[in-house]
Amino acid sequence: MIKSVTPVLSILSCLILVSACDSNDVSSESPIVLDFAAKVNNTDFVCGDTYSGVGTNNNDYTVTDFRLYVHDVHIHDEASGVEYEVALSQDGVFQLDGLALLDFENGCNAGTTQTNTMIAGTVTTPQSVDLSNTEVCFTLGVPEDMNHTDASTAASPLNDVSMLWAWKIGRKYLRIDGVGDPAGTNLPFNIHLGAQGDCGTGAATVAPTQSCTVPNTVEVCVQNMNVNTDTIVIDPVNVLEASDISTTLGGTNNKHGCQSFANDDDCIEVMPRLGLDYNYGNGSSTSAYSGEQRLFSKQ
Repeated sequence: MIKSVTPVLSILSCLILVSACDSNDVSSESPIVLDFAAKVNNTDFVCGDTYSGVGTNNNDYTVTDFRLYVHDVHIHDEASGVEYEVALSQDGVFQLDGLALLDFENGCNAGTTQTNTMIAGTVTTPQSVDLSNTEVCFTLGVPEDMNHTDASTAASPLNDVSMLWAWKIGRKYLRIDGVGDPAGTNLPFNIHLGAQGDCGTGAATVAPTQSCTVPNTVEVCVQNMNVNTDTIVIDPVNVLEASDISTTLGGTNNKHGCQSFANDDDCIEVMPRLGLDYNYGNGSSTSAYSGEQRLFSKQ
């Protein structure tokens, strides 16, 4: 007697192709909008406004620029450990391929009048992934292959020369411009993050001959996010908690605040709070801070 093998084959098929037999694993594409808010000491950022209680001496801080690039946006499902890429919408202004520019200033100083406070795109996930309680990750910075392009011919948002240091070094990943103690010392204290180290030979105005040895990009993950309702807050107050913004520290490359350069003592306490090591500088001391990044949080 010949026995039927159909049930056996069906079981084997389900074992091999689990997703075909488990409705929870059926994937679907969903629109996604990640909202961001710029704040200074928990107060909404308004370009040109002054904020109190910043830095070690609780100084006033007048902020006139607040922009940053992010890329590699993805959902990290903590239950399975799987990452799902967010495909960014190509709006021709603030989003290009996998890169986005968040722009909270409105041209009150030397920026642009247009603003952008969100990242929009789509994500394809199984039904089992709960987008109302998940981890959102992205990288602060510009990808290597986009960072050193010619700003005069680059597509938006890489064509903004006010976010460019030099062709060789590349873009400012993060630009927060401010003046500490405006009624007193009135000194600029900026946070400018970008690639550093050895970028090869040649002038600063030409493309680098090699990748910069200190890329200074950092992955940021925000947990327990409801992507439909929660907002990611960007607030430099905790990044500046160990800095005296009313003065300028020493260092051969000090340029009013932290510019990411080696030998800039103002970076010693700032860089670790951005989630980065400042081990390429030769400052007079090193930071005792060993925690996680303090710039981004969930609201």
